Amino acid sequence: MDEIFDIISTFDRAKKAAFEKYVLSVYFVPDVKLAKLLLRIANQIYNGKTIEDIVKNHGKPSLKDKKAMEEISLNFLCQYEFDEKKTMRANLNLAGIRKRNIENLYKDTLIQIENLEIKEFDQSSEYFYFRSLIEKNIFELKTENKKKNTKVKIASELNMQRISQNVDIFYLLEIMKNFLSEFTEKSPPSNNDIASPEMQFSLKAALVYENIVPILKIYRILIEGINNTNTNFMYWSDWITLIKNISHRIPPGEINLLKSSYKQIQKNINLTRINQDLPEFPNIL
Repeated sequence: MDEIFDIISTFDRAKKAAFEKYVLSVYFVPDVKLAKLLLRIANQIYNGKTIEDIVKNHGKPSLKDKKAMEEISLNFLCQYEFDEKKTMRANLNLAGIRKRNIENLYKDTLIQIENLEIKEFDQSSEYFYFRSLIEKNIFELKTENKKKNTKVKIASELNMQRISQNVDIFYLLEIMKNFLSEFTEKSPPSNNDIASPEMQFSLKAALVYENIVPILKIYRILIEGINNTNTNFMYWSDWITLIKNISHRIPPGEINLLKSSYKQIQKNINLTRINQDLPEFPNIL
């Protein structure tokens, strides 16, 4: 019961409603009796009951039922995450249509993908990873279309260059995020860490894409400021303005990474300023 309790106790209002719909779906949970038992247990958890209370009220479930309910709860989390990842779903839709050669759906699916790119354009590395897969599927779809010489025309001029561009951006974001994650978890990196060929290449390559992917500039400025204790208030004030301008497109986890990295840098700057009899750098984030 511990695993079931740990999962369900994290649900907010939206997840509670979604969980009930999921469990009541015979497609996902064909065992109606088990579904009702799981929902009764879930309601007990929502009402603040302990595992001991639940066992007292409903009895201890059999090992088989316990494992089945754990699997249902975990599968729900997977489905919930899948439903929220629109770019990933768009790629799978396109891949499925191409694999099954459903020509009547080509045009509408491509239009939906183009609209999604406008509405859902965010700054996460995951987004650019799935965009590269979408571009790849479109490229292959165009190639197959030409070979068959079908009547369906795919007007989008998406090509290998865009595939490569999205892969590059994904790679650069991952390199910088991983670097900053290590930076916040250990002692400050040395000049050699930042001067490594991989990091120097990433910082220079980021300049190419910063106009279309502002978070690359945010990461670059942050990393370049790590060993630069001479940065002033305006340097970081401008950096924070960049974050605020696109904060709605940055995943919460990456916002937290930026904050923790900045706090570590601020700490390093203040140590230097104290040694130089200068006032501490203000906390502006």
